[in-house]
Amino acid sequence: MLEADWRQDLVAGLRLRLGVARTPVLVGVDGWSGSGKTSLALWLGPVLGGGVFSLEDLVLGWHGLQASVELAASCLADLAAGRPTVHPTWDWGRDCPGPCRHVPAPRSVVVVEGCGAGAARLRPWLDALVWLEVPARTRRQRLEARSDWDGYGPWFGAWEAQEAQLRADDDPRLHSDAVVVERPGGRVVVRWRTR
Repeated sequence: MLEADWRQDLVAGLRLRLGVARTPVLVGVDGWSGSGKTSLALWLGPVLGGGVFSLEDLVLGWHGLQASVELAASCLADLAAGRPTVHPTWDWGRDCPGPCRHVPAPRSVVVVEGCGAGAARLRPWLDALVWLEVPARTRRQRLEARSDWDGYGPWFGAWEAQEAQLRADDDPRLHSDAVVVERPGGRVVVRWRTR
């Protein structure tokens, strides 16, 4: 999915839309599990001259997706205002609370990635939103190929149901500045929302 041509189109379009916006700038990357959010964000953050804030770090257990969006709202409010923030974490290996994580004040761009990054509750702090649209079969194959599938696999259905619930009354695609569509066979196109 990470072909240079569409990625350059995405970066150019985001830079055009963001213009000379205030700093810090927050760019959301959302999509269903297995769509490539983390891979794209880890590439996009440095290219845009910033870093990455992963919502996965805020999810407090396998049933905590909705609560993580609420928790993320206060974190994004801090980051958008140029302030440091702190949040609890989850130790996925031990399935219990982990230590609090301190996030320094951002200086430029923060790419906010993860399931729920484009939720209505978080959009007020986003300067741009990217949605990844990938066929379900491709997403499932990617998930099963991940090194953490043994731990994730038993929870796949429960997690997918939480994603569906989160988006039941609010489709982030409709509010995205860019929708990155991966077609069967791997061809990728970027569709821009007209303002």
